[in-house]
Amino acid sequence: MKHIGIFSFFALLASLSGCATTEVDDPKGGFFAIIASDADASANWYKSVFEMETAREISTERAEIVLLKGEMGFVEIIEFNPAAPDYVNRSKGIFKAGFLLPSFNETVSLWRANDITFFGNGEVFYDEALGTHSVIILDPDGNRIQAFGASTKPPVAD
Repeated sequence: MKHIGIFSFFALLASLSGCATTEVDDPKGGFFAIIASDADASANWYKSVFEMETAREISTERAEIVLLKGEMGFVEIIEFNPAAPDYVNRSKGIFKAGFLLPSFNETVSLWRANDITFFGNGEVFYDEALGTHSVIILDPDGNRIQAFGASTKPPVAD
């Protein structure tokens, strides 16, 4: 099976928002998710340094998540509860990276046609707070790469 070096905890984030359709302006910037020891302190730092704003905050038994957005892209900050099973063997730092795609539907369809490995079931999610669709693929080392973009309709998962 082929892999590509372009996009889970995002499944938790995405499960809180349903799939819908939207039109957004030409997306620019990037995305990364980090595991932080203090989500609020990290969020405040990114907001101050990169002029970002909070798009959403999520609190679960497993983690605290702060999703930030700004002109340069998105940052997802994850603070795992030390008692959570996901916390075991997780180090602080970059958890996943991503890109904002100008042709989201076309690119995702091309990846599906070329047997790119998708994370989980390859479902496309819509995030109302960001106004974008997203999907996660895996690179050759199994790193999660999340692709975001405008979509008039979500591409169908195989």
